Amino acid sequence: MDARARWLSVTGIVVLVVVKLGLLAWHLGALQGSDWASQFKAPFVSTPMRKAQPFTPAEISAFLAQAKQAKVIADPLQRCLTFPDPPGSHWSHEAVVAYCHYTTQSAISAAELTTLIQNDHADQVDKRMADALQAQRTQPDARGLLDRTFIMDFRDSSPELRGILDAWKRQSPNSAFAYAASGDAYVIEAHDARGSQSGRLTSNDHFESMQRLLQLADDDFSKALALNPLLTPVYAGMIESGTYGSHSYGVNAANRGLAVDPANFSIYVRLMQLSEPKWGGSISRMQQVAAQAQAHVPENPLLALLATDAPAYMASGSDCDCLGVSYVPDYRSVFDKAAGFRPLATAGSIAYTNDHSGAALGLVYSAEALRFAPNESDSRSTLSYELSKHGEAQWAKEEGDRLVAESPSSAISYDTRGYAYEHLQDYPHALDDYGKAFELDPTDQWPLVQIGIINVHKTHDWDKAWANADQLIKLFPDHPEGWILRLSVEKDQPRAGLHDTMVYFLAHFSHDPNQQAAVREVRQMLAEHK
Repeated sequence: MDARARWLSVTGIVVLVVVKLGLLAWHLGALQGSDWASQFKAPFVSTPMRKAQPFTPAEISAFLAQAKQAKVIADPLQRCLTFPDPPGSHWSHEAVVAYCHYTTQSAISAAELTTLIQNDHADQVDKRMADALQAQRTQPDARGLLDRTFIMDFRDSSPELRGILDAWKRQSPNSAFAYAASGDAYVIEAHDARGSQSGRLTSNDHFESMQRLLQLADDDFSKALALNPLLTPVYAGMIESGTYGSHSYGVNAANRGLAVDPANFSIYVRLMQLSEPKWGGSISRMQQVAAQAQAHVPENPLLALLATDAPAYMASGSDCDCLGVSYVPDYRSVFDKAAGFRPLATAGSIAYTNDHSGAALGLVYSAEALRFAPNESDSRSTLSYELSKHGEAQWAKEEGDRLVAESPSSAISYDTRGYAYEHLQDYPHALDDYGKAFELDPTDQWPLVQIGIINVHKTHDWDKAWANADQLIKLFPDHPEGWILRLSVEKDQPRAGLHDTMVYFLAHFSHDPNQQAAVREVRQMLAEHK
């Protein structure tokens, strides 16, 4: 979903960018007790939300200096460990160290696994998986090694992965790991088959496809546990399946998994997701999950991250429209303790979207999300925009370069880098990138607006700016941006037609809450023009 709010000024257009961010969370959690399912429908517990406290310029300067030093470290683990915590926070050193180890480990990459299966070496894959399970159970620095490997390798609904997993099962018909991986992928396929629409907008065919795939997942999960009941990724996958299907199925899987490994981070992650109000749970249930998990922090410091989930969920307004365009939650209080990358990424996006004060919350929390999940393109885009805003346009351009290299068919990659080029005053490259972005996604007017901004206010290429305004008005007649660009050209070149354009703009957009600054300015211009 791409939601961008814009405030455009006739004398100097300012555009607020909101990055595309997938908000589907795979967060944190743990819970036990026979009354859990009966409390699943507990009411949403709301608490008053305080407005954000900004980071000071000195805090941001120090944070960026330390982050620059860390980002050039080649080793992923050392880079994560060296990266600064948010200014003024009190993150648990033990939890951060454990999370850095967790997020930078993998027993075998998807590419390695694919090559081995394609060359009929499934036995080697099974050995690597068995070694990972043993390390996970016996070595503190390998906490969650097998669980993390499953997350990295099998959260994919592609036909290519399905073919590899089916070949693995054929080559190793008694491999619990093969069935576990296949079940995990079926759950992701089920999610994608359902789609992201609300239930009332989802067709019966989609629901039936989802249920069929969830049944295939359950068949494979059952085979895996019959072969090896110690496989914790199976329980995590079953909990996620319960999120899309039967809650009681997910609850039962959680209880079984926690009986095998009471301090397992991955199981807690999926159970916290199952406890969220949007999946039928409640804030009070999330709080109970987090409280239960804290008893196991001495065994697994990763579980300390759970304490932030419920406050972050409430602050981000995940179940309401309570976050207005000018409101940013008090994320400094929410994230005073360490958190997982998903709530950090969500906070970074919301803060960037809604914060016009220069508080830099979006910068800090998107940077922290990337610290633990460097492949998260949404957070990288948010960080790049924020860096441009805070005087780090060259760094922002480097992040844009990486986005373009990793996702060359994504319009947001070029939007992001174009914005950095614009702040570097490299307008030719900015125009090229914005043009490419619109070519890739002609339903999004934002890059056209940015092109118009450059042509009006930077290069003063009035003919091109006039053509930009005409194109925007033709393609997006019900949006104000094209009309404001036309006003800007008529006023600053100047050009005939200014009075008529002002009258039209006020008649059609004076009630748009996002355009009130422009409305006031146009009204003043109209009064003076008379």
